[in-house]
Amino acid sequence: MRNSVLRKQIILSIFSISFFREILGDDHRSNCSKVGSQFVRKFVKNHLKSELTTFGEKSFPETCPFDLRSEVYQNYEMRKVEETASKWTCNFCGKSFVSEEFLENHFDLKHPGHLRNDLKCLSDLCPYFRCDVHMDYYDRVIQWEESNCPRIHLNKRKQECYKMITKCVPPSLQEADARYLWVYAHYSTYVEGMENKSRRYSFSRGDQSGYYARYYPGLKC
Repeated sequence: MRNSVLRKQIILSIFSISFFREILGDDHRSNCSKVGSQFVRKFVKNHLKSELTTFGEKSFPETCPFDLRSEVYQNYEMRKVEETASKWTCNFCGKSFVSEEFLENHFDLKHPGHLRNDLKCLSDLCPYFRCDVHMDYYDRVIQWEESNCPRIHLNKRKQECYKMITKCVPPSLQEADARYLWVYAHYSTYVEGMENKSRRYSFSRGDQSGYYARYYPGLKC
């Protein structure tokens, strides 16, 4: 009898935990990589969005897959206050932490209800932004045998990337400027960084020209 009661309590506890995880969106957090989303977000803000401002545009269209206004963790990002490199403050409750990582853990534990589970997950774009290579760059050695990428796969990736970028070009931009933005995004995300050496990519727009240089240790397709 006692074992039966104990068994029922255990089952009830497991059910309760699962129920509250469902309410708080724990399942979505585990499916939407926070690390991958953060990488894509920072790349978009530091590279693509800054490049967009050169055309007098402030934001990407809502049709853009990496429009930062409609992603799962946006509410968290807007509530981060970086006072110094070692002081990050939660704008929900005012608590401060020594690093961004600790602040994000605090969000998960204390403010899970602010996640927008109905919005897009930026880490879904990692195949285009090559999050795996960037995030593992200093942690592992990628063997040359793993880096060979058939040209047909590379061309397919280019086409997919171009389709995605075209959704992010503001209607006000001319075709030449739209093409330039795609070239910048394409080479900045090193889709063609297949060799174990420095690569230089030329670009031109109007009377401007130059090159982008990247060094990557051989990438997998």
